[in-house]
Amino acid sequence: GEIGHIRIHEGTGRTCTCGARGCWEQYASTTALIREAKTINPAWLDGRTFFSAAESGDEEAGRLLDAWIKEISTGIECLVHLFNPELVLIGGGVSAQNKLLIEPLKRRVREHVMPAFAEHLEIRAAALRNSAGLVGAVAWFMQEHSEV
Repeated sequence: GEIGHIRIHEGTGRTCTCGARGCWEQYASTTALIREAKTINPAWLDGRTFFSAAESGDEEAGRLLDAWIKEISTGIECLVHLFNPELVLIGGGVSAQNKLLIEPLKRRVREHVMPAFAEHLEIRAAALRNSAGLVGAVAWFMQEHSEV
């Protein structure tokens, strides 16, 4: 299954596109962040406008960002306790938000997982960010169509 469909608000949470209630992606995705941001300030149309407001010190944006990071962290903490990875990569365009997302997320996850799991855990932004899907598709195409 897809990790985004881990239920962290089961039963009482938002309805997901999969039909279940409380799926992680309904709270921890950038789409979820912007959906909520627009209810607070209609000018926050996308990640750029929202993160610009947060970076400039907007208190409402800061509170929403903290709540969003908590949702992301909750899911990552569960996965860390299940799989004990050494590395968690955060992808997508939002991963460019090192100061506002990656650094606070690292701190929160490390504070909330068992010390033995936190000891060697690294959380960082994926190098390809939003290009990962495109690069993967090109690699697959080249592999499938290469002459052996």
